[in-house]
Amino acid sequence: GAELGLLIKGPEALESTGNVDTIVLDKTGTVTSGQMQVTDVYPARGWDKDEVWGLAGGVEKQSEHPIAQAIAAGTQPAEATDFVAEPGIGASAR
Repeated sequence: GAELGLLIKGPEALESTGNVDTIVLDKTGTVTSGQMQVTDVYPARGWDKDEVWGLAGGVEKQSEHPIAQAIAAGTQPAEATDFVAEPGIGASAR
């Protein structure tokens, strides 16, 4: 499922999918297009929207996670080094 962009949270949810024979989905953009995308960025006071998105994109462009790819896709990513992905926690870089 991950190769197709499906996110399943937690091992319990994954285990329970073994007996599924029907899936009902509401009509949302991620289901319709199959691609996540950032629609807006709301920086903290004193931060520039494009700068925040670029910094986040610099970290996330090094990740394979679908949400990270959506963040990196919409910006000119800043250069980042020392990337570390921590499963279940997130990613960090300098």
